[in-house]
Amino acid sequence: MERPLSTANHEDVRRTLTSRYADLDLSTQQLFLAKAGYWLSLSARETFRPGTDAVDNAPLLRAFSEAHHRIFDQLIGMMAGSDQRYPDDVFANILVDNVVNVRLDPAKLLTLLSASELEKPA
Repeated sequence: MERPLSTANHEDVRRTLTSRYADLDLSTQQLFLAKAGYWLSLSARETFRPGTDAVDNAPLLRAFSEAHHRIFDQLIGMMAGSDQRYPDDVFANILVDNVVNVRLDPAKLLTLLSASELEKPA
């Protein structure tokens, strides 16, 4: 499992992500959220005992589930054209909080964001 950065670095990531995410067009935001969800799903596998289906860390698995729920809820709202979704700046902060809650380095979100910007649909 990745080790989180210091809280000061979390705040730097939070400010950068919030600003850059809010500047993206809708399709690039959606691509970024899909990538973030995929990364979290791969990381959640570490909550299982190796070689079994037994869960070693149920509270952490629940935190991953909550992070997935937030991402998919936001994606559904975006794709449905709903105005009943979180504002971009609020959601970016929620995403950082959820990544910190699952004990991952939120700086990875900036890497995923950069990759999403490069793959921006035409």
